[in-house]
Amino acid sequence: MKKILTSLTLAALSAALLSAAAVDLRKAEAAISSLELYQWVKTLSDKPFAGRLSGHPGYTAAANWAAAKMKEFGLKPIDAKNGYLQPFPSPVTVIESGGLQADLWKIEQGKEVPAGTLTAEAMTDFFPLVFSDSAEVTADLVFCGWGINAPDLGYDDFAGVDVKGKYVVCFRGTPDRDRRWQYHDEHRTRMKVAMSKGAKGLVYIYPEINVHPNGDLTPNFTPMMISDAFADKILAAQKFTCAQLKRDLQIYKKPLSFPIQARFRYKVKTRHDAKAVTYNIAGWIEGSDPKLRNEAVILGGHFDGVGEHMGFFCPGANDNASGSAILLGVAKALGKLPARPKRSIMVVLFAAEEKGMLGSDYFAKNLPAPLTKMIAMFNFDMAGAGDRVSAAVSPAPADLKATLLAADESSKLIEGTWPMGPPGVRGGDVTAFYNMGVPCLYFMTNGPFPEYHRTGDSIYRVNPDIMGELARLTLRAAVLYADR
Repeated sequence: MKKILTSLTLAALSAALLSAAAVDLRKAEAAISSLELYQWVKTLSDKPFAGRLSGHPGYTAAANWAAAKMKEFGLKPIDAKNGYLQPFPSPVTVIESGGLQADLWKIEQGKEVPAGTLTAEAMTDFFPLVFSDSAEVTADLVFCGWGINAPDLGYDDFAGVDVKGKYVVCFRGTPDRDRRWQYHDEHRTRMKVAMSKGAKGLVYIYPEINVHPNGDLTPNFTPMMISDAFADKILAAQKFTCAQLKRDLQIYKKPLSFPIQARFRYKVKTRHDAKAVTYNIAGWIEGSDPKLRNEAVILGGHFDGVGEHMGFFCPGANDNASGSAILLGVAKALGKLPARPKRSIMVVLFAAEEKGMLGSDYFAKNLPAPLTKMIAMFNFDMAGAGDRVSAAVSPAPADLKATLLAADESSKLIEGTWPMGPPGVRGGDVTAFYNMGVPCLYFMTNGPFPEYHRTGDSIYRVNPDIMGELARLTLRAAVLYADR
């Protein structure tokens, strides 16, 4: 029965695309230019906006640029005082410099014997986490598995080891995929646990170094990231490798913690602004139905990037200037609609996603007046690479997926959909909306996605054609869903 109802709904919605309203949609679609979207990505990922780190002046300049675009397109501002900007606090840290050396030792006849020194290369072997305090530290290392202390789950990576005054070294992840581990897999939780144990900092082991701002500055705490390859060199004297340790943790699902035969000499200098403010950017078209216009389809994606640190400029072209450009393309087309749908449509560029989805959470909990209800949220993140699109869709209501497929009848852009489950700690900007019961749709392209949070995420990673096609598909789906 469900399949029959879905088919009937799809057929009805497909027919709607051929109506007079659909002609209006095609006129609005013509306002979307793939090359213009590409130029916007280039602008957003260029040096003047400094990598769009939320709270940084470069982000604020980019936010004002986007707000001016929304005004140019004829969208309504969300606030009489702040126009298209929704401000909220966003303390910001910039890493000015950093250096790391690892002094190795081995045990001979029960004594420590020096075994050489490794000098780490920034962005290849190590990088400070972008919420580190300034400090000069010499400290021993302790490997602590996943860095998890979960008494509620009978698990403790810190049992039997002393990390006071030392660096906690761990992987990102959990013993298994059970959602009960979700809280313990959050960056802020790990940092809090390590600090409570007296650690000098937490050291993530990642396959590849990237710039990571998801956390909060704490005095005298200096977290960082090291690569698998650099960690393997440190662990070699004890005949361990990262691959082996991770495999054993995943197989046995028990803590595997031990002191590492190495000592870090680390120096990092940061600049912090505790009073910084950042902005969501939003504009909307008002629905035509007096009884339904206070309900809205939310089209959103994060506007922020990870910034520039230690001379390493991260453009953030695919992540997520691409999604931002797509949304601005839809905003331009919405401003060209001759007839408005029954419900409102709001386009939102979220701040501080890279700091832990802070902007989308703030927006969802502070919906601008006069909107009172969100009937759907469409999310765009890293949507500019590749040549195909897929989508995660909330299973209910069924007409959300049906609307998407009907909108895709003319383009055949969607290669697959799957039911969206509860988002985890990596769930993106849909998380706050999904948790509030709002039906969500998350667009993704098929990549590839190298240079994540790195200097190579440049305009050359982006395909203008896929952005243009996805913007036009989004316009059709959003208008159809708002006009039900």
